[in-house]
Amino acid sequence: MAELEQSVPAFPHPFIMAANTVSLKTAPASTPKFSGRSDALEVTDLPPRSAPRAHYLKTYVSAPGPVISCSEFVPRNMVEHLMRNKKGSAIGVKFVPRRGGTDAVTNMEGALHTYVVPITSAFMHGDYVYRSMHDVVHFPDVDGYQQARRVVLSALIQPDFEGPKVMLKVAGLTRKASVGQPLPNDFEIISVEDKQDEADRNAYDEQLRLHMIYHLVKSHQLPDSPSVAEDALTDILAQALLEQLAAGNLPQGAVDARAAVQDVFVVEGSAGILSLEILFMTALHQLRNELSALEHVCSDQGYVYTFDPPSIFARMLKGAEILSRCQAAALRALIDGGAQFPHMRAFAFADYADRGIVQVFKFALSGQPHVRVLSKYDLFPEPSQEYSPPHESLAGALLVIHNNSDGFGQNIQTESAHGSLDGMVGSVTSAAASLHRQHPHLLDHVF
Repeated sequence: MAELEQSVPAFPHPFIMAANTVSLKTAPASTPKFSGRSDALEVTDLPPRSAPRAHYLKTYVSAPGPVISCSEFVPRNMVEHLMRNKKGSAIGVKFVPRRGGTDAVTNMEGALHTYVVPITSAFMHGDYVYRSMHDVVHFPDVDGYQQARRVVLSALIQPDFEGPKVMLKVAGLTRKASVGQPLPNDFEIISVEDKQDEADRNAYDEQLRLHMIYHLVKSHQLPDSPSVAEDALTDILAQALLEQLAAGNLPQGAVDARAAVQDVFVVEGSAGILSLEILFMTALHQLRNELSALEHVCSDQGYVYTFDPPSIFARMLKGAEILSRCQAAALRALIDGGAQFPHMRAFAFADYADRGIVQVFKFALSGQPHVRVLSKYDLFPEPSQEYSPPHESLAGALLVIHNNSDGFGQNIQTESAHGSLDGMVGSVTSAAASLHRQHPHLLDHVF
C-alpha cells in the first residue's frame, strides 16, 4: 500500500451523500434475469473451427438484448444515441472530424458513455488468457460441436484517459474556472453534419462537459489550476488517501468518503491537475450502475465478479493504480451508505501490475463477509488456466467478465482477436450479437 510522503490534510467541508446516491438502484420488474452457471461447460450448435462471433452475428435479431444501467444525469435520448451510433471501429482514435464525415459520437458524448453500462448474458468459447498477447484457452469439442461457458459480459466503458480529449477534459483543471450547468429539459443531440463543424461541435461538447461537472462535483464547479497548484496532492498521497477511505478511515472533519475528496486535487504527470472528486464519483456511479444490474440479473445463482484494470485507457495518468483505488474507496462508500451485495460470491481483481490492490479491496469489502476477495488468477490456475472456482461457495455462480472498451467504436464486433481484450472477448463470445447496434431489443431494458 502507498506510503504517505506528508500528512494527509483534513477536509473540513462535511457533506452527507443523499441515500439515492449511494444505495443500489432497483431494476424494474420487467428486467430479465440471466440463467445458467459458469463452472460447467455447455455443448452449443457451433461446428468445430467455426468462428463464434460470425456465427452469432448471423442471427443477432434473435439474440437476447442487454440490460442497460445508467446514471440519472444521462439523458434518455443520449443512451440510445450512444448504443446505436458508434462507428464500426475506434482503435486509438476518438471523434475524427472531416468534411462530409460520418463520426457521430463526439468526445464528450463518449465521456458520458462512462455512466452507461450495458450488461448481457453470453456464451464464451474459451477462457481468456494473456500470453505475450491477448489469447484464449479453447475448450474441446463434444460430438462434433463446440463447447462454451455461459458468462455475464459487462461492457462497462473504462474512464478514457488514453489521450487528452475525453475524461481528461472532464476531470482536468485548466487556467480558467469551470462552472457546471445542467442540460435543459429540452436538450437535443446535434446532427452528424453539425458535429463536423469545429465551432458547433466545441460549443456542444462544452455544454456536455459542464453538465457532467455539475452532477459530479458537490460545488458544481472546478477552480482554475493556478489557484490549487500548491495544495494539490501527489499521486502517491492521493493513493494513500483513497486506501484510507477504502479501509473506512475518514480524515478529520469528513463525515463520509465524498466529503473527504471534495475540493481535493491531484497532480497526475502529463495529465496535469485532476479533480479527485470527479475520479471518485465516476467510480461510484460506475459501480452503482453495474452492481445494481448484476444483483438483479444474477439473483438466482449469484455471481463471481472479475476485473482487469485498463492500461491503454490510463496512458495519461501515472498508471491505473489511482483508478483502482478510486474503485475500492467507492465500493466502501456504497457499503457504508447501506448498499448490500447478497448475490456477489467473489470479487477477483487482476493484480499483475499492482500486487497490493487485492488487500485494499479486502478492506473495502470487509462489511460483506460472504464475499471472497482474491486475485483473478486464483480463478484461472496453472497449468490449464481454465476457470476453476477455488471454493465450494462459488459453485453454480455466473462469471462476470469485462471487455474494457471505450465509448466510440463497436470494437467488440469488428476488432481482430489478438488486438485487445475487447477484440478477443468479441471474437470468442456471442456478446457482439446481443450488443449489435441495430438489435431490435437493444433498448428494451434501460434503467
